[in-house]
Order: sequence, then structure tokens, then C-alpha cells
Amino acid sequence: MIQNDPNEDIAVKIFNRHVSGSVAKITRFQTGLCHFVYDITTSNGSTYALRISNEASSNLIESGIYWNKRLASINIPVPEIYAFQIAPPRSYMLIERFAGADLGCVYGSLSSESKKRIAASIAHFQKEVSKMPRANRFGYALSYESINISGKLSWKDVVYEEVAKAEKRIRRAGFVDHRYIDKVKSVLARLDDYLGRIRPAAFLDDVTTKNVIIHNDAISGIVDTDTICFGDPMFMVAITKQALMSMNASTDYIDFLLDEMDATKGQRSMINAYTLTFCLVFMSEIGQMFNKEIKFDKDWYERLRSNFDHIEGSLVKHKPPKKLE
Repeated sequence: MIQNDPNEDIAVKIFNRHVSGSVAKITRFQTGLCHFVYDITTSNGSTYALRISNEASSNLIESGIYWNKRLASINIPVPEIYAFQIAPPRSYMLIERFAGADLGCVYGSLSSESKKRIAASIAHFQKEVSKMPRANRFGYALSYESINISGKLSWKDVVYEEVAKAEKRIRRAGFVDHRYIDKVKSVLARLDDYLGRIRPAAFLDDVTTKNVIIHNDAISGIVDTDTICFGDPMFMVAITKQALMSMNASTDYIDFLLDEMDATKGQRSMINAYTLTFCLVFMSEIGQMFNKEIKFDKDWYERLRSNFDHIEGSLVKHKPPKKLE
């Protein structure tokens, strides 16, 4: 455990400030790299989720509250916030615990029809979010104020920043072949015109194999909306595809998403280029310390390398467009 990280005792103390009754069960969710999230059940069977940050990520608790209110107002099924604190040493949110589990946890048991229904719901949510006011800049926003002041001047800058952050981590850790960095840069260099035509429309960037809670083969809620991204919603589709590939799972859900989102031919052709970028991002997490250490795992690395080679091969056969359709 990282020094000064919250633990179960701290989580229970925070919980007891706001809810009477004893904690019967508390379990930390193992997914996620930023917050420390606990699933709490009381002695009377009530359930809650407690998200705790360290000082470095407390701004994400504040932005999570900001976007939660905005998304709730347009009927996105985000959790009710019961209590929160934004102050050192730990900010937190005590929120509604939706029934079910992350999409990635139940994906293998879902039928094609269930995946289609889930994809239709995600597409509907993205359509509603896209109706929110556009920003005057691009990227991941803690609020409209933050994105309009410190956001990127183009969508291309956002994409290239993902690569730059991945490159920095890879060079620091020393586990990943640097040639993968060059290959991604080479692909993106051919797409400047497409990237330059993207407008700063809002979309949910992290409704992937996580943060989409599934119960009885349907979405019961959307969680962890700490940021909203302004740019190309195909970015979300691509990271979902990479997540599924890293699980060795079928990617038919991606086809359903693209159909439900009425993706153009040009957008569909971009998915592999974006997915290659996120494969590099996944590789770059190896050997890094987030809210937990991502240790080097040879099998995991080889799987990502295989993913990369497969996507790169698809790009050779189906080159993405230079222009936005």
C-alpha cells in the first residue's frame, strides 16, 4: 500500500460520519487507477459506494460533483450523491450503489441481443450529452470553466498528448519496445486533416468496459463521470475496443455501438487508428504507480503486443481516411 493511502478503517470512519448503523461488509473495488472506491453494505442491507481521493486527485471529486449535477439534469442515470467533502487530506463522495457490476465483469455472459440493447442505451446517452453546450477548446474537462481556459486548441493536440504521456511513462519504466511509440506517431501523422476537422462537442469519455453498471442484462447506472471530453466520441469507442481485445473478448459490441451511434464511414475507419493509440496507452501503464502498482507481467505485455500487431495489420488493409466524412 502506498503511504498515506486510505484503507478500510478510514473508509468506515468516513462512512460513519454520515450514516448511522453498523457496517456489515466493506470491499474495495479493484478496478480503476485513480480513486479508492469501496462497496459498503450496512447491517440492515443498505448499500453505498464511497469514493476517496488523495490530495493529488481531489480535484476529480469536485469535478465529479459538478458533472453529476449536469448529467442528472439531462436524465443520464448517474448515482445520487449522499454526502461529500472537498478538503485535505482526503476528498470523498458517498454515493448511491447501483445494482450490478461493470460491463467488463459480465460481458462474457451477455447475449448479442443484450449487447445491442446496452449499445443502444450508451448511444442514447452520448446523443443527449452531445446536446450540451460546446466548449471553445478540446479535451478532458473538470468543468466548462476549466476547459475553456486550459483546454487544447485542437482535437489533434488532445490525441497527441495521449501519445506523449504514454511515451513518457514507457521511457521511464523501460519495459516496452520504443518502436511502438514510433509506429503510433507514424499512423497519426497521416490523419492531421481528419483530426483538424473535429469540433469540441461533449461526450462521455469513460463509459467503456468499466463505469457502465449492468444488472439483469441492462444498464442500471453510469458511474465515475469525473470528466467530460470535448472532441471525437469515436475515442470512447476505441478505448472500449482495446479494453475488450485486452480481455480476449469478442468485439461485436463495438459494431453494435457504431451502428447505434450512426457512425459514418470515416468515423468507422478511424477506430483502428485510435485503438492503436490506446493499445500504446495500455502498454505504458506497465510498471507505473497509480493508486496501485501495475507490475510487469510478461503474459499481459505479450497480449498487448499481440493486440497491437493485429490492429496494425488491420490498418494496412483498411487505411483510415485523411478527411472527415
